[in-house]
Amino acid sequence: MNDITGKKPLDLHDEAIIRLLREDGRMHVRTIAERVGLNDATVRSRIRRLEEAGIMRVVARVDLAAAGFPYSCLVGLRTRGRDFDEVSRHLLEIDEVVSVLSVIGRNDLEIQIIARSLDELNTLLATRIPTIPGIMSTESALAMKIYKYVQPWGRFDAESPGQGVLAMTPLDLTEIDHQILDRLTVDARVSNREIARELGLTEGTIRMRLKRLTDEKAIHVTAVTSYDHLPDPLVSYLWIDVDTAHTIAAVAAALANQPEITYVASLVGRADILAITWVRDATQLAQYLHNAIGHLPGIGRIHYELTHQLIKHDYRLTTIVQ
Repeated sequence: MNDITGKKPLDLHDEAIIRLLREDGRMHVRTIAERVGLNDATVRSRIRRLEEAGIMRVVARVDLAAAGFPYSCLVGLRTRGRDFDEVSRHLLEIDEVVSVLSVIGRNDLEIQIIARSLDELNTLLATRIPTIPGIMSTESALAMKIYKYVQPWGRFDAESPGQGVLAMTPLDLTEIDHQILDRLTVDARVSNREIARELGLTEGTIRMRLKRLTDEKAIHVTAVTSYDHLPDPLVSYLWIDVDTAHTIAAVAAALANQPEITYVASLVGRADILAITWVRDATQLAQYLHNAIGHLPGIGRIHYELTHQLIKHDYRLTTIVQ
């Protein structure tokens, strides 16, 4: 499978720059230049071109648990009597719905919801979502442990995602911290000096506050690629049942080690494990399942879904795996 870095006109240097910015979105231009074998000015120009072309953004992603949302649930929806656009419009009005995809498979839509408590999760699952006109049935899986969450992609053609759940976070932040975070979730390549100038603070204050947020695993600054520039355009959900319950952790860890996999979580409900990957088509998925996944010890049954359309994905949210 191809690395998720983007379509042409990217060359090998562009792809290398994006990979480095995925590791550390605020990596110094000089460091990037040394590692990719270019001069500083060329690297700076390439980053600017990637951003202006809508291929890549560098943003601060906020850890869900640190933001006060320890519960994450994957929900499959079957619809009837309403088109996707109308059902999706209602889903998009719920801030706790952070991902919406139309899929080909047992369900019509797959969504991810987050919650601050089990009571809040129950309200979402039992009341708010099932009562949306057009939703016929739901099936849910609660993520018990997330082993990998590196989905570095999003829709850039949509309007700004706004504050959404970030406005509801109980992070131990001052007003200044919120202002810094607001800036970094839009453009995390902005310099400490520029943030300090905009907020009327010293550069040292900005550096200190960013270090605290990073050290406490509250944020991770990384490059995000536009969904429209992915070489493999289909998201595939792999719902996996293992042979025996005691092998769940080992199978999940093995899946997380595969570079093609962008998300792995052990579940309660629907399956034992969910893994997410990207493919060009159903043929490539079948080959991947046979050659890479099917031979992993402990895997019993795999049920998969392919996306038809990415409707929403809040790329500012993540789980920072220790």
